[in-house]
Amino acid sequence: MCIDVLKLARQLPLAEERYWYGDISLVARPAAAILNSRQGRHSHGGEEWIRSSINATSRIMDDGKVLFSSSGLITWELTVWAIAQSLHNVVLLVPMAEGTIPEDAPLLLQKVFEDYGLTRQNALAIPFFVPSRGSEKTLWKARDGLILRNVETLIPVSIREGGFLESCLVDPRIVNKIDPDFRVAYSPCKQAVPTIPHPEDVRDSVEDLEWDHVAHWTRQSNGPWPGETRVEYYRDLLAARDTTYRSARLTLLRILREETIRATSWRMPMNMEMVSLSELPPWDMVERMSWRKRYARVNYEPWGIAVKRSALGALGGRKVVYGIREERGKLPLADRPYFQQTSDQSDWENEREWRMGGDLRLNELADNEATVFVPDPTSAAEFQSSCRFKVLSIT
Repeated sequence: MCIDVLKLARQLPLAEERYWYGDISLVARPAAAILNSRQGRHSHGGEEWIRSSINATSRIMDDGKVLFSSSGLITWELTVWAIAQSLHNVVLLVPMAEGTIPEDAPLLLQKVFEDYGLTRQNALAIPFFVPSRGSEKTLWKARDGLILRNVETLIPVSIREGGFLESCLVDPRIVNKIDPDFRVAYSPCKQAVPTIPHPEDVRDSVEDLEWDHVAHWTRQSNGPWPGETRVEYYRDLLAARDTTYRSARLTLLRILREETIRATSWRMPMNMEMVSLSELPPWDMVERMSWRKRYARVNYEPWGIAVKRSALGALGGRKVVYGIREERGKLPLADRPYFQQTSDQSDWENEREWRMGGDLRLNELADNEATVFVPDPTSAAEFQSSCRFKVLSIT
């Protein structure tokens, strides 16, 4: 089946020029795009599609064309990072929340430039609006159609058989744009499922710990850590030869090295940056550690840090209140970030969540006010050698 690329391109809610940021003259220059179907959530530099995509950026630069790409998926962002490292020209489509006012757009897009390292060359950010009740994902095909329509050269790399991009590439108006020199097999990296300890083993291992804590558990990150730029993330991705470069273990090590649990707005009310913790003891928490197909990872892994509730409360942390939607509307605005809506389909209350607005600074805690959890005695010995808090193996 042939996809109508031109029709798709017209469906993207593109921002007016007053929202654009950077060198607008780039839209008049010949452009090229590097195409990849969706890959594994935890790709690494040893994969063939990564290496071929990086090589394809050299073709674009040698031909003197502008890279036309997007933020939002590793398959687009990787090439933006590579081009930025060479100080070459980029046009970047950027999702922006519907209702953003023009006065705010330049600052938001300037941060995007800094995130990708696009501040030293000619670049242009063109926002498209994501409806308040929608998802950026619903616009992916329209975004791809806009890029396919507006470039002179298309470089397909790793394309899934029977997928959306393959359907687009048979369009007669597209075929003569294709440069086939960098095509490789479609073979997404498989994600390993971590081993989760048995609850009774955990209970036996930490039975001497008085549980008056709340814990923040880490997991493997499928993108930049909170506070990390895409420049740093893609640098490490390209150097890696397996998926452990953003593992739960390294995430915990970063927290301890910085003495900070960084806040994130992901899935938080009012888009507020917060740190989430759970009152559940470790032996109960491991029962909730499970594979999430939607996110292609487990929800939590057995690497974490627990803080005494009294210490967290002194720093501003609060226990989450659960209830129905109507109850949230009756709360003062300051209390709403600490409210979690419940329903018959959710079991949020069983998480016994606490939240803290902003970063949690561990350097404000005494040595005896936090405990670090790792999954095995070998890791406990390794962590303890450089950590001022007590480190416990939960097995």
